[in-house]
Amino acid sequence: FRNETTIIPSVTLSLGGRIDNLNLSVDDRYLANGDQSGELDFDEVSPAVGLMWSASPALNLYTNYASSFETPTFTELGTPAQELNVNLGGFNNVTAQNADSFEIGAKGMLMDDRVFYDLAVYTMDVEDEITNIVSIENRAFFQNADTDRNGFEAQIQATLTENLDLTTSYTFSDFTFDRFPEEPESVGEWVPGIPRHQLFTELAYTHSSGTYVIWDALAVGKYYADNANTDKVDSYLVSNLRIGNDYEFNDATVAPFLGINNLFDEKYFSNVRSNAFGGRAFEPAPERHVYGGVKIRF
Repeated sequence: FRNETTIIPSVTLSLGGRIDNLNLSVDDRYLANGDQSGELDFDEVSPAVGLMWSASPALNLYTNYASSFETPTFTELGTPAQELNVNLGGFNNVTAQNADSFEIGAKGMLMDDRVFYDLAVYTMDVEDEITNIVSIENRAFFQNADTDRNGFEAQIQATLTENLDLTTSYTFSDFTFDRFPEEPESVGEWVPGIPRHQLFTELAYTHSSGTYVIWDALAVGKYYADNANTDKVDSYLVSNLRIGNDYEFNDATVAPFLGINNLFDEKYFSNVRSNAFGGRAFEPAPERHVYGGVKIRF
């Protein structure tokens, strides 16, 4: 449920909440290696409250508190085969995760609505976060850990000219393990797979004839591929360019397009699998490559 109330014309109070009652069960019908049936029940109430002050179109200040609750999926409840024995139930000991988050921010329109900005600072305390401990081939296995998540997010969207738009966003993430019974050596380390700094910029030019040119760049700071922070992933900057046009022919639209990914031929990893078994975490991205096509719409 959610409700918004106008306290005074410029101040809005929002109240919300969620009630979860879930039952997860597995019925094992292959009993040659023992009965591994299992059942779990979860009950949780998650409240939320927010306050916004709209001082003007240029300045809207807000603050939010929210709690959240998430059960493990059946996949996350799986037990690694090397730890499995005939007396173990169908679930491992992963429980649901809970989080409390606080956020303050500001957003608004500037310069005759030509510039939109959004700034937010948040802190989040996550208990029993469902955390990857190892990835074996195409399967990942999980345990619970507490994490502290603090961050800052900023976005600006600007109309520079009638035909040219700029979008840029920056994210700072300070995510660390606060408690980790399964891996106590990881307490205080960065949560893997999440860079501390990330910056995205896009310039989009659109002509009245339908021609468009879009350039973007993504700068990603270093991060780690494992909970213990022994496998570092270096920072990288990757850029892309795409152009196209829309042509109208009676009842049809023909739209050819052409793009260049990894414009400056950066060497980086397009995917990193956290805690991969045997160090098989890194999947390299393609070098500079060109693609194109035509879309036809009737």
